[in-house]
Amino acid sequence: MNENTPVRFTVTIILALVCLLPLILSGCGQYREELEQAKREVERLTAANKQLTEAIGRLESEKSVLVQQVKELSEKKESLDNDLGTLKKAHAQLAKEKTHLEDRSKELQQEILSLKKANDDLQKQLARLKDELAQSVATAPMRDQALVPPAAELKSRIPQPEKTSDQDPCDALVDYMRKVGVMLRMAPKEERLQRLEQIRKEYRVRMQGAPEKAQAAAESWVTELVQEWDKPGDDAVFNLIRKRDAALRGCNKDPGREGF
Repeated sequence: MNENTPVRFTVTIILALVCLLPLILSGCGQYREELEQAKREVERLTAANKQLTEAIGRLESEKSVLVQQVKELSEKKESLDNDLGTLKKAHAQLAKEKTHLEDRSKELQQEILSLKKANDDLQKQLARLKDELAQSVATAPMRDQALVPPAAELKSRIPQPEKTSDQDPCDALVDYMRKVGVMLRMAPKEERLQRLEQIRKEYRVRMQGAPEKAQAAAESWVTELVQEWDKPGDDAVFNLIRKRDAALRGCNKDPGREGF
């Protein structure tokens, strides 16, 4: 073997290393650059993850607020539904009351027409009564106490009711009202109350059985007639006729046919 062979082998290895050294150094530089790039990417992703975490926190907070708002809206809706139900019931009740009022309005219109007709009759009777009152006032100063008939004669002049055991209570009520009217026209002022009590006592039992409303209206008519006899007020005639009509109609009698 040639003695120069080891030397040549060594030289060959050295030459090979010299040739490979630039390649090795070039590869290390490339790896370092990729490492730096990877580090920067990790930092970027870390920052992005932080931002996403913060955004998730904000969304969770907003979600809690929205859940609370949904709950409040649900409760408000339930309350409004209850109010709506109450309003519907009130509307139904108002509709019922409206119908009742409309019916009552029609009844009142009929009553107004009836009162207008009665008022026309009252005006005619009022005119007649005023004439009678004027004549009575004109002749009053000429009267003398001596001309006043005695009690016995006065009693004989007052029409007496039919004294039958089976007299209808409503007929007795009409006779009672008539007798009071005649008594007031004929009796002296100082005797009126006494005679009124006598007439009441006489008819109290006879009128039993007549409708209570008719009896009450008759008594109201008598009381007002006595109070207003000497100095009638502006509404006296109207009130008297209204109460008289109430008493007679309570007994199913026609005021226009009873003669007073």
